[in-house]
Amino acid sequence: MTWMMPLTQWLERQSLRCIGLRALQMAHYQARVARELQPLALPKAAKILCLGCGYLPLTAFCLAQQGFQVVAVDRDAKACRMAAEWLDQQQQCHKLGHPLVQVVCAEAGEVAAQGFQLVHLAAQIQPQQQVIQSLWPSMDKEAWLLARLPKAWLQSAYQALPAQLGQDGLWYQQKQRQSWLDCGQQPWQQVQA
Repeated sequence: MTWMMPLTQWLERQSLRCIGLRALQMAHYQARVARELQPLALPKAAKILCLGCGYLPLTAFCLAQQGFQVVAVDRDAKACRMAAEWLDQQQQCHKLGHPLVQVVCAEAGEVAAQGFQLVHLAAQIQPQQQVIQSLWPSMDKEAWLLARLPKAWLQSAYQALPAQLGQDGLWYQQKQRQSWLDCGQQPWQQVQA
């Protein structure tokens, strides 16, 4: 665990208590998620696996608000419990008859990605390369993988994919478009023609 993880967890816990801070974060995440989804053209009923939901699963919530079926995963049992409670409150506030997001407590690399059209990795998932290696074989052929990358000045605080691989702090890959496993390479390595 890097120094950034406790800071992120603290900020999420404070946001659960402070409506103003949570509102600011919500506005940020709604815009961010909309921008992230734009190039993907996912069907409205798509299933999304959101890894690294934390105490305040704003990414998962924003995805569910857009009509997607979302499963949010975190390895921290307390974070999962608090995330599930917050999501239940949101469901009651919005008078929804269905759960917004299913929360699962598990290690990101141990979750099967089969059946999901998008696998979304938070920048806090550590180490991203190993998690991607674990998930890749179970992903459906048409599925997308989206990894949030830390800003360059925070790169040393995370065990993430190199920032130069992504664009605007994101790294996208669709499984069908690559054949790394056939080439003995990893998903983030370039296949030479």
